[in-house]
Amino acid sequence: MRTISLRSAQKYTDALAVSADISNESISNIRTARAFAGEELELKKFSTMIGDPDDYTNRWMHWFPPKNEETTYNLGIKKAIGHGTFIGLMGGLAQFTFIGLLWFGGELILNDKMSPGKLISFMMYSMQMGISLAMFSGLFR
Repeated sequence: MRTISLRSAQKYTDALAVSADISNESISNIRTARAFAGEELELKKFSTMIGDPDDYTNRWMHWFPPKNEETTYNLGIKKAIGHGTFIGLMGGLAQFTFIGLLWFGGELILNDKMSPGKLISFMMYSMQMGISLAMFSGLFR
């Protein structure tokens, strides 16, 4: 899931770079575009690359982009969906792990195989390690 999110982020960054190149080219050649009445052509090139958020044709939901369009706007939406899904799944996994530890530790406490203090300290250590590993993995993006 993370590789899908990173791949969509790379596509989005590449599309944003192309859009920036088109806009820089248009702005630097504005005199030439005006001389040959090419403002509309330059605007159309830039709008085609960026995408129109108000264009709801070829969409099965109003906000979800179509598969065949690789505009900056559509790639940004796909990136946000992928990132949000990844973060939601990882957060849910962490919460279910925490609940499982609490349940299993509670069973051990009820059977007098563990003290409540040891369960609390183990859960705090495991949370601290999980947060540290998550921050450490963020260094290698």
